[in-house]
Amino acid sequence: MRGIKFRLWDNDKKIMSICQSFSDWCYAYAQFEFDLKSNMTGYFDKCELMQFTGLKDKNGVEIFEGDIVSNEVAKWEVIFNTGCFVAKCLSFEERELHIALRAVKEIEVIGNVFQNPELL
Repeated sequence: MRGIKFRLWDNDKKIMSICQSFSDWCYAYAQFEFDLKSNMTGYFDKCELMQFTGLKDKNGVEIFEGDIVSNEVAKWEVIFNTGCFVAKCLSFEERELHIALRAVKEIEVIGNVFQNPELL
């Protein structure tokens, strides 16, 4: 069974945090100056939540939604689509090529869409 983990990107402060559970995620929001007594509407627009896929790359690095991975064949963006994590091809003209993340062999995390947008 895979551990459920989240990663949180704060769009305003450009900070990435790892959350081991949903309660950690809520605590991370509190750390980002969230007033627990205020209305939550609008605050969630400031942050992006990404879930751990349950997989690791060839170097043992955990792969999260929003990561950019590569292998000898192509560069891929990890997305959640139709109920599962898939790799969206970034290297070829046909950018709608999606394959199951588990099917991409020998991948390595090279960045993510928030901290490394130049890789897209």
